[in-house]
Formats: sequence, C-alpha cells, structure tokens
Amino acid sequence: MSEENDVEAVQRVITAINAGDVDSAVREIHERAEYVDQRPSHMDSFCGRDAFRPHLEAACKAAEGAPIKLTVIASGGGQVVARQAAAGVDRWVVRTFREGLVSRVQVFASEAEALEAAGLSE
Repeated sequence: MSEENDVEAVQRVITAINAGDVDSAVREIHERAEYVDQRPSHMDSFCGRDAFRPHLEAACKAAEGAPIKLTVIASGGGQVVARQAAAGVDRWVVRTFREGLVSRVQVFASEAEALEAAGLSE
C-alpha cells in the first residue's frame, strides 16, 4: 500500500468516527490489530479487531459533540503520524499498516514521541 493510500485510510477512519459510522471504521482495522495508549494518564492496550469496536463506539459517541480534527504530520514506511484534536484535547497517533489495514495504533502525548516511535523524526 502506498503512503497516499495509508493517509486516505486514516482519513476514512476519522470521517467514519465523526459520522458515527462504527462499521466503516472497523472495516479499516486488521483482524489482529493492536492498540497501545502510551500517554501517562491513559495507559491502555488491547488486541484484535473485535476489541476495537467498543473503543470506536465510544469515539463515535464523543465525536457527536466534538468532531475529531485530523492533521497528518508525517507518513512513510507503512506508518502515518497524525495529530487528532477534539474537545480541547490533542493526541498524536501513529497508525501502522499491514495488508492495507490499520494493524497497530499507538497514542502519544506529544508529536516528538509519536515521530520518534514511527522512526520519522528529523
């Protein structure tokens, strides 16, 4: 999958969440995907597409009052680093792709941490 396709897939996930369309968001997730939130106040992790559904349902509900604003920071090597802002909260998310689907989601408190984790820092 190309960088452009990876970025488009991230945009589709966020568009689906903002529209409350959980099923469309889930379709972009690999069956063995991992989620790791590395922010000190939100440490969490889970594995598998089925485990993503409740997380995405909660994100859709939250987006009803505060849509997610997505800014792609960098992409390459099968990864996309983006800033997600909603309800006054910023988070930096690294999404890794396998077989054209999101296979890993890592959430960070800073852009520098996210870029370093993705190997895309300058």
